Parts: sequence; C-alpha cells; structure tokens
Amino acid sequence: MSSSDPVNHDLACYNCGYNLRTLLPTTRCPECGRPVQQTISIAALVDPNSGYSFKGLANCTALAHDLPCEKCKANLRNSAPTDRCPTCGYPILRSIAAEEIKVRRSYQREAATDLRLHIVAGASGYSIHAIRFAYDALARLAGGKQSARSICLAVRDFALSYCHNDPQEASQALIDWNLPDSDHIGQVIAALIEIGLLRATSSDSPQPFKNLFNHQQLMTTRT
Repeated sequence: MSSSDPVNHDLACYNCGYNLRTLLPTTRCPECGRPVQQTISIAALVDPNSGYSFKGLANCTALAHDLPCEKCKANLRNSAPTDRCPTCGYPILRSIAAEEIKVRRSYQREAATDLRLHIVAGASGYSIHAIRFAYDALARLAGGKQSARSICLAVRDFALSYCHNDPQEASQALIDWNLPDSDHIGQVIAALIEIGLLRATSSDSPQPFKNLFNHQQLMTTRT
C-alpha cells in the first residue's frame, strides 16, 4: 500500500478502535486523531492484511515486515513473536514492545503539539485550520535564519501546494483562513512563539510583518 492508496479493508485504529477503511495513510483517525500510518505500521508487524491486535501474537508464526532486534538490530522478519532473536537470543516480544513504545511516544508528542495548537486557536481567535496550516507551512522551511518575508512566502507556497498550484484557490484559501496578508500571518507566528511551538529570537515580533505584504503582493511576489 502506498501513501496515495486508501485503506481497502477493515482496520481498527489501535488507539480508539475506529474503522479506518477508505482513509488515506497520510490522514488521521477522525475519532481520536491518531495518524492512520501508525496503525498501519503496527498492523504490518503481525499481519499486513488485518487490524493489529496483541491477541494475534499467539497465532502469529512469522512477522510479516521488518522489525529490528532491540538489542543487536538484526532483522526479525519471518521470526515468530514468541521466539528469541536468532542472532543474539533477545526475546522478540521485547523488541515488539519497544517498537510500540516508540510509536506511542511519537503519538504523545504529536498529541501534545495538537493540544497547543488548539490552545493557540482558542486564545488568538484564529481557526484551528489556520493555526495548523501556518505551523505546517513553517515546517517546510529549510534551516537557517527565517525572516518575516520568508515565513510569509512559505505560507503562500504551502497554500499553492495545498491547492494543487491553483493561484485562485490558494488565494481564496488564505482569505478563508484569515491569513490574507503579512499582518495576520505575523499575529499567528507570534501566538505560536508564545505557546512555545516556535523558538523565538531577538528579532521575533509581529512588527517585521506589519505592512510587509498586502494580499495581492503576497500572492504575486516571487520567492
């Protein structure tokens, strides 16, 4: 299954049990917000064609996908969960547990970020969609010093990518999310810094964003 193919069989979200059939791997469970790909990855350890369950470990004779041994990093594919690593003798169940702990910690970090984004939305008056969009847009910026200009253009470029490079749709999306110009983008950036999701520098404030781009300039300025 590729990231562009929807789940074509019943697959229970490992976190809440919601049926993820028809959802794309790149989306999230609509019930609890857990990434669909995480459930797919865990399910693949035991059976790539069915939902994951710890109860299935007793009947599993061979792991269907790659799993590194927690101790020696040997590939445990085709080994039974109740066996030991053929290279070092480490219990395979411990490696399965370690993999699940990594997934859960990753989910907990994402859940903590999601909570902060919702708090920012509630405190700033911007929709959660606008806050999340601006945050995701900044994640696409390359390393190095980020200026008000580069941040604004990153938000614009992300809108274009989100709207399949249709300038009119991207323009309307930014208007709908109340991110039509640099002033509004700067307010969102300041709120993300305030909650601790972005690291502030001595030059970070809404002031550099003020009157930098109106909507037309934002949509037409070259990167």
